[in-house]
Amino acid sequence: MGTIFQKMSEKENGGEAIDHKAPKKELEAYFSEILPDYDVDRVYQSDIKKIIQWYNLLVKNEFTDFSIAKEKEATSGEEE
Repeated sequence: MGTIFQKMSEKENGGEAIDHKAPKKELEAYFSEILPDYDVDRVYQSDIKKIIQWYNLLVKNEFTDFSIAKEKEATSGEEE
């Protein structure tokens, strides 16, 4: 999930994404820009709406650090 949020943040320069209530075609087009090779048959419109809504909530609450490097550091620290 962090990878998707990171890509959304890069696309939006840290700002909010499109509205999660946008029409289906707009949501799918937006998600295709973020993840061009996502499985259209397995990712439903409701999934895309939730991801966009969660991302926007995090940005509104000033949680904008979606860097993957911090995830890897946390994971490697647990292994030791």
